[in-house]
Amino acid sequence: MLRNKDLLKDYTFADHEGVSSKHIPVKDIHNLINQVPVYENTVIYSHFFHEEKCILGDNQCDYFGYRDKIFEITNLISLVHPLVLDKVYRLTKKAFDTIYATPEHIYSFKFNISYRIKTKNNKYIRILRETTPLLADKQRKLICNLSRCTDISQLGHHNEIKAWINLPNKVIDISNELNNILSKREKEILCYLSRGFSSKKISELLFISKLTVDKHRANMLRKAGVTNTSELIKFAIDKGIIGF
Repeated sequence: MLRNKDLLKDYTFADHEGVSSKHIPVKDIHNLINQVPVYENTVIYSHFFHEEKCILGDNQCDYFGYRDKIFEITNLISLVHPLVLDKVYRLTKKAFDTIYATPEHIYSFKFNISYRIKTKNNKYIRILRETTPLLADKQRKLICNLSRCTDISQLGHHNEIKAWINLPNKVIDISNELNNILSKREKEILCYLSRGFSSKKISELLFISKLTVDKHRANMLRKAGVTNTSELIKFAIDKGIIGF
């Protein structure tokens, strides 16, 4: 399981070109958060990029187990299910890149993403995270954002990750990225897996070792954020990557 803080820093955005290095008092961000209404089963926080801090308002519940009002953003990242962390990061980075390619939208975007996260009871739930800008500098680089996390486990589809950006004149769906990140060989193996072939049989058909097939299979599970081959095949069919 990926929980080492040094490794988790690879999933932060302090060095992104669209992030401001401007320092502002944390208490100012805290005061802004306190003006946002809080609902049941919802956590609202701000990510202060320059200091990589997560800032909670006074009225926040300890839904994720954090009672401190300010803590390292890596603590929050560590709660994301390890099987989906890579994909959540890639989709979030893709959203960052898209938003900062059009800086005129810096105050008008909403980035939405759903994924699994661990609560204080060590139970994984599916949340919807809605992120909007909070403060930006004169160069239209983001100082901090505001995220609202809502428990949507009751909707099912616990392994599904969806992500999209709302802009003033359009909605950009960025969740179906698996088709682009799978290699040609991985797609080939995936098609054989969907037809019920074993790793040994696939290795014989493709003239590669069984170990290589198993490595490709493990990589696909990680990229899709699923735990077994059946879930991988279902995911691929649902997303139109393979037919059935």
